[in-house]
Amino acid sequence: MLGFADERMGRPMRLVYPTHKQVHTLQAWLGLCCEVYNAALDERKSAYRMAGISLSYESQCAELPGCKRVRPELGGGAIASAARCSETSGPGIR
Repeated sequence: MLGFADERMGRPMRLVYPTHKQVHTLQAWLGLCCEVYNAALDERKSAYRMAGISLSYESQCAELPGCKRVRPELGGGAIASAARCSETSGPGIR
């Protein structure tokens, strides 16, 4: 069961009951998003630490097609969103 709510805002709780197959798929997607997020954040930190340069979201997204050729399971918009989130994580890493 997956649920989400914002009780502070008085919004109702919505529950989702995925099948076992859907749970497996959602967990796989979450794992890929975490992997891409961590890789993008590590790349930003390393570039800043080693060369003092800031990588933009656009420059990292430009690399995604090459990554998708090597790992086809990375296809999809959620992967770009994970990279986008890494853009705002951490002070001085922009």
